[in-house]
Amino acid sequence: MNWALLFFLFSIADRAVIESVFVRQAEIGRRLAGVNYRAEFKYIETDILKGTIKRLGCIRRVIMTGYDEQTEVFLSATVDGREVDGEKMRQVCQELKRKGLIARKSRMPFLVATRDEYEYEVYGVAEIQGESCRVIKFFPKRADNLHLRGKGYVSLKGYDVVRLEFVPARLPFVVREARMVLDYKPVQGFWLPSRFAMWMGLRVKVFKEFWHQRLEIEDVYDDYQLYLNRDGA
Repeated sequence: MNWALLFFLFSIADRAVIESVFVRQAEIGRRLAGVNYRAEFKYIETDILKGTIKRLGCIRRVIMTGYDEQTEVFLSATVDGREVDGEKMRQVCQELKRKGLIARKSRMPFLVATRDEYEYEVYGVAEIQGESCRVIKFFPKRADNLHLRGKGYVSLKGYDVVRLEFVPARLPFVVREARMVLDYKPVQGFWLPSRFAMWMGLRVKVFKEFWHQRLEIEDVYDDYQLYLNRDGA
């Protein structure tokens, strides 16, 4: 068996898979002018040693006309399961923003605009949400807190991204563990985000004591309204 030839053929096939992902993303960009959707955000902060738990949440409407162009309207907010309004609602929404509710600056890997910022490697196969997928690892060419590293699951039917599993390429020193997952679902012919989840463990030394904290975030997206380009191919 000519192993060099076999490796070459596999390499060509892998590059074709990666290229197909970005062809699909370019098609989505041509056809989809913007989206409007409902998002329900939950934030849970646990002090592991003290056993205290802080829960915040909000529901908002998100209007996107581009990757870096979005506005948000907050509809409600909760503290430990109780709905708040007025000034308290505003304070909760501001606190959630500071805690990373809106992470517009992250340079996501499977976008045409960020393609040259990452290296991609086809890793294997898997089944996610009933879809046969190729697993593609991604690594940023520049490891900073704006880029990510992890793997994506791409449907073999249409080369849509079905799931991303990742962490920031450079984590703060206080973070001892982290995991982030972004799931997608089909909406009117497009696979769009349906749920983002994050788990993170922190460990900080304050004077002679260590402060241990676990953060959990869940953001669920539904009630999509799509705006299509009339001249999109």
